[in-house]
Amino acid sequence: MSAPDERRAHPRSVASSYICVVHVATSAVLGRVEDISIGGFRLRAVAAADLGTAGQDRSLRLEPCIQGACLAPIHVVACLRWQRPDAELVVAGFEFTRLSHAAVLQLDAFLQALRH
Repeated sequence: MSAPDERRAHPRSVASSYICVVHVATSAVLGRVEDISIGGFRLRAVAAADLGTAGQDRSLRLEPCIQGACLAPIHVVACLRWQRPDAELVVAGFEFTRLSHAAVLQLDAFLQALRH
């Protein structure tokens, strides 16, 4: 097990192109989730996307799809923890700071579906 894996509080699931992330206040699409856990997610965004300031909470809408079927959006509050440029893209890590009970259930169901 590598050092980054040992630091994870929750197991991550690869979710490339399954979840689109939208900033609720502006309706701007920020990008797509690369991996996700019940604790947060890694986002791949275009360089022009406004991801906010590190440490700042943002209301986001996760729009998950599995095998072409779109599921109900998941409303979360997440905080940008880090970001780094990657060619024309930006890769960023977000931590969930507030999840409603409904959001926890939706995320858990989505994560289980990804594992099967």
